[in-house]
Amino acid sequence: ATFLGLTRYSKPEKTEKLLFALGDPIFNAGDSRYKAKQEDSIITLPDSQTRRAWLDKNNKTNRELLFGRLPETGQEVRQIAQNMSVVPEFPNVLLGLQANETELKKIKLEDYKYIHFATHSCLPGDIPAIIEPSLILGQVKNNKGDDGFLTLSEIMSINLNAELVSLSASCTGVGKIIEGEGVLSLGYAFLFAGARSVVVSLWNVSSMQTVELMTSFYRHLKEGKSKAEALTLAKREIRVKYPNPFYWAPFVLVGER
Repeated sequence: ATFLGLTRYSKPEKTEKLLFALGDPIFNAGDSRYKAKQEDSIITLPDSQTRRAWLDKNNKTNRELLFGRLPETGQEVRQIAQNMSVVPEFPNVLLGLQANETELKKIKLEDYKYIHFATHSCLPGDIPAIIEPSLILGQVKNNKGDDGFLTLSEIMSINLNAELVSLSASCTGVGKIIEGEGVLSLGYAFLFAGARSVVVSLWNVSSMQTVELMTSFYRHLKEGKSKAEALTLAKREIRVKYPNPFYWAPFVLVGER
């Protein structure tokens, strides 16, 4: 009920641009797409007492906190852009070095009908000093003050007019349950920001199967299907190849159908 209540406050005006998509960020300076310069710094996590305590408690090294590349998300974003007849380049598509917080802040997201993020995500407790559900963006070439994490509170401060936001990452519909509010998840945050619908995941997702599901979903949207119909058809197609619900069932549509 609360999710649906949030959608009532979204704006009815038409958007100027069809698709914004972000995927395959650079998470560490060892990525072959990134050549570190003397003045560049990689921001993974703040060097704080919180971080050090977490490392000691969990017997982790700094390197184990680096996030693995998700090349499949680049394939996913490019295919979705092709399906929607959008050229996969800035400002409509951010990939690789551009898929960071600093570049994202340059984009007028309120101009877009469909918004798609394909990357890692985290929940409170997954990463030291990150206390909110967050999307993990590029960890290199960020301006000072941009830590590479798009947090729940940062999302809620964005002004959106999107018909749909798709969060192609793990557990984006999961969060703390707040009495009278519902689940304080990344999906909730995007609805609060003005999106009329969100596609979110309820558990960890498999990259390759998610690529197939999401590209099929957007293909059906382009063909004129409703959001609910498009997601249902995409799930049916994936289910034929991968019968286990782990692969086709994690994504759900919340908000307007």
